[in-house]
Amino acid sequence: MRIAFMGKSHEFALVPLRAIAARHQVVGLIECAEPTGGRGWTRVREQIAVWNGRRGGRQTLESLARLWTVPYLCATAHRHGELARFLKNAQPALLCAVSVPWLLRPEEFSVPRLGSLNLHPSLLPKYRGPLPWFWQYYAGEPLFGVTVHVM
Repeated sequence: MRIAFMGKSHEFALVPLRAIAARHQVVGLIECAEPTGGRGWTRVREQIAVWNGRRGGRQTLESLARLWTVPYLCATAHRHGELARFLKNAQPALLCAVSVPWLLRPEEFSVPRLGSLNLHPSLLPKYRGPLPWFWQYYAGEPLFGVTVHVM
């Protein structure tokens, strides 16, 4: 099956991506861009780059796109139409999203003919939104889990 994948370059997203790629054709990788404002974010990105260099690098969505020779897009919530165009060009049957920090628009998540799935790191509807792991830990939640749902 032709699948486009959208997420961030961390293990919560990369583990399911590798499982998908083992059985399906990945036709596009979309990375959710980090916030760009402020000196703090620049410093954090610099430290991550140094840390990754010391570890010999790590896989990212961009490096996997190069390795697998599939189209790559670094997307933000503010570039209207760019994601929809990318998906229309990739022609996926399904979009799989993990850790997307904004809501997708109908013109984006409705492009794949079979629809779009989201993997959320909490048991919905509790702990919706960003940073659910933090809020579960903060609340002393005894039960953790993930939710897969149709967008």
